[in-house]
Amino acid sequence: GMVFQYPEYQLFAETVKEDVAFGYVNFASSTPTAEEKERAEIVFSWWGNDSRHEYTIEAIREFEKLHPEIKVTLEYGDWSGYQDRMAIKMASDTEADVMQINYAWLKQYSPDGNGFLDLYRQRSYIRLVPFNDAEEKLGTIDGKLNALPISLNAAVFYWNQTLLQSYGLEIPKTWDDLFAAAEKMSPDGIYPLEMEPKFFWLICASYVEQQSGRKLFADGELGFGQKEIEEMVAFADRLIQEHVTPRIDDMERRQIALGGAAGSVTWISGSEPYTDLAVENGYELKVGDYLTMENAKRSGWYYKPAMLYAISATSRYPREAAMLLDFLLSSDTMAVKQKLEKGVPISNLAREALEKNNFLEGFTYDGFEKLETAMDKTEVMEPEMESDVFINAFKDAVDKVEFEKQTVQEAAQELYDLMETEISRG
Repeated sequence: GMVFQYPEYQLFAETVKEDVAFGYVNFASSTPTAEEKERAEIVFSWWGNDSRHEYTIEAIREFEKLHPEIKVTLEYGDWSGYQDRMAIKMASDTEADVMQINYAWLKQYSPDGNGFLDLYRQRSYIRLVPFNDAEEKLGTIDGKLNALPISLNAAVFYWNQTLLQSYGLEIPKTWDDLFAAAEKMSPDGIYPLEMEPKFFWLICASYVEQQSGRKLFADGELGFGQKEIEEMVAFADRLIQEHVTPRIDDMERRQIALGGAAGSVTWISGSEPYTDLAVENGYELKVGDYLTMENAKRSGWYYKPAMLYAISATSRYPREAAMLLDFLLSSDTMAVKQKLEKGVPISNLAREALEKNNFLEGFTYDGFEKLETAMDKTEVMEPEMESDVFINAFKDAVDKVEFEKQTVQEAAQELYDLMETEISRG
């Protein structure tokens, strides 16, 4: 049993005993050195847009007021710059003490679990109770807790109910429903579904997974054979030919808000700009079920941590870094400033703070609730599913078919060969 009280952290004797047993606490020097009396300086890095930067900076200032002995230096920017800098910093051991990381980076920077600090070593300062085993497992490599997830993300279907009803249609539940909707809408130039290329690739994979019972990727290997890759390209071609979606280059996610598309598939945490605009335009929006088929051999749908927080393996101040990481994940202060901007927080404590303040509502929350109800039918996404190399190659293959430069078979053969080569390269 441990009790945490902001701003003071209380450690019970048994926890300290446990930490001594683990060899995490060193009682050799009981008198603080001059350096220890100075303020601990830690660096915190994240990516995002201006509004994320603003509330994060405000929250960190609050943290420093609670802990005058800790100074937090901030490094932040937009996604692309952050991703490039991260690679350089990790290679030169100059990364921040506490960092927001992308799910795929766990495998990339810590294949053996030693690339980031094992958070279990700072369990005295990080509340793990708000996370269940499955959530902890998302950040665990070889038994070492490398990171804790902030929120979960998954593809989710949003539907313009107003538009569907004007055609006498229900919210689609199966792939067949999509094609039936296209028959009614396409004479008016309206598409049942709009998305960006990544989701086009993901839904085509889901369809073939349901049909074949195989996984596109399994444990870093290609699970589809050439036949399934061909079925993926053929299904993409059919979606375009039968006007379920426009060609990839013509896809425009805002069409769900403008009345040009009946539905959109996007990340739970990325939906608000479009869903809010749709409501402003007088449309009623609803979250739909994960599309499926009769006798589906598997679910074909996945979730992943939207982002995680990790601590540098070489941090000079792992204890203070752990205190900050806990504050970011589970404090009322951070929760209420962040609201649902990063999705619905996983930490029960953050969620309770949001509930008290009536922030658990809106389309992001509806999308998250839909994922929670389908949790037993979804699996953890393999990082390869988000590989830009594969997504772009799939887009090229589909484009070649659309512009009649190649047959489905030829385009699929090329795509399959490229994927095989990439995967074996590791």
